[in-house]
Amino acid sequence: MPSEGSSIEHGILVAQWKWPLRVAFWVSMISVSVLLYSMGAQWLWSTTRSPEDKLAYSEAIVAHDALVLQSIGSGAVVDAPGLANWIVETLEENVVKVVIGTTRALLSWPAEYKARREGTFKPDQNGQRAADNANEYVRSVRLYLQGFALRTAIYASMAPLLALLMVLASVDGFAARAIRRATAGRESASLYHRAKLGQPFVAIMGYIAVLGLPEMSDPHCTLVPLAMLITLLLRTQTAYYKKYL
Repeated sequence: MPSEGSSIEHGILVAQWKWPLRVAFWVSMISVSVLLYSMGAQWLWSTTRSPEDKLAYSEAIVAHDALVLQSIGSGAVVDAPGLANWIVETLEENVVKVVIGTTRALLSWPAEYKARREGTFKPDQNGQRAADNANEYVRSVRLYLQGFALRTAIYASMAPLLALLMVLASVDGFAARAIRRATAGRESASLYHRAKLGQPFVAIMGYIAVLGLPEMSDPHCTLVPLAMLITLLLRTQTAYYKKYL
């Protein structure tokens, strides 16, 4: 009688191939969700703040974020403008083409169906009409993608400062741990685990907040406190690391 581990469902080879597929699936789902959230936030701000000319408002925000990113510049660790260009090129190669094809098909199908029934169908004429109607949607999508790329690059520019502060926080935290071990200080596993889980939570929520802001006049007012909060949690984690290994 075959054992449970030798079945196809619970086999070792199948288990080894499951986790990469699961990781790829969840990474794809989370990436798409974040992108849709960013585009939805930009559409909401443009609709509420400038309903008469949403494209002009989106263009102004994108131009402002581009100037902010240009002022940050490219560093030795993170090339923020290069990252933004790579994200825009990658997304436009995939998202914009799908949007253009889908929009043109949806806009041209009713007119094409009616023209075919009446015997007056002209492919070039209907195709041009569909292209004209889809032009506004395509421009909006491109602006939203550029806004997402610029905000992501601005957030990534925090990496050098965050790395420096994390090194300092780790050194100070381990020094506090050594003092606590020498003086028989209080040990708190609750603080350790909460600080450990709080770091990715703050980083993710900060990224979502940056994507959802209507505008970023001064990114330092948002990124510097965020980096300091993450390093404070790291310092707490290292300071309350268990005394005995």
